[in-house]
Amino acid sequence: MMKNGNVIREALLENTIRLIGDCGFEKATTKGIVSLGIDDPNIRLNEVYIYRIFGSKELLYSEAFSVLDKELFAFVRNSAANFFDDPCPFVERIRNLFNKLWRFLLGNECRCRCYVRFYYSAYFHEQTLRKHRELLDSQESVFSPIFKDEADVITIIHTTFMTLMDFAIRVYNGDIEDNEDNAYHIFNLLYYSLSSYFDPIVLEGRRKSER
Repeated sequence: MMKNGNVIREALLENTIRLIGDCGFEKATTKGIVSLGIDDPNIRLNEVYIYRIFGSKELLYSEAFSVLDKELFAFVRNSAANFFDDPCPFVERIRNLFNKLWRFLLGNECRCRCYVRFYYSAYFHEQTLRKHRELLDSQESVFSPIFKDEADVITIIHTTFMTLMDFAIRVYNGDIEDNEDNAYHIFNLLYYSLSSYFDPIVLEGRRKSER
């Protein structure tokens, strides 16, 4: 690795996320990415670094998405860490989890826009789908205790997560307001769409192991 390679790598990733999130792929050229600069005044970014560190602009895009993917799913996992130790009724625990995720998404507009733009682009299927599926698989053990044994937990996680993302984008775009009423309606839509998959034992406030 070149001198200051890790610092340069992080700067290129963050610049890529910022440009794709704020302006879309058409503005996220190699020249545009390096033009955003770096916090360290002793380092000057150069387009050569993109190819030296990542191999291509497309692989830089892919790695930037992976950064967001890991970041977002880590937040999901951490937010659900104490779910089964919470004494609140099941629906309240689900609502608390939803509120954490919802506020996180609405507080990270640029990163969420970048995530969605990449996810629906050709780059996702060509470069990043395998890594994304591996991350989804890693979430199954976190959430499977909530659902019936026959439920397709991976599909449920994926669909719920992307639905939340899509609603967040609608808030960013001004299509719906960021207020408590809309958050309440979005939660109810998600909760009742999932209700048939929840394990009855868990709904009663018990664990599956207590059967």
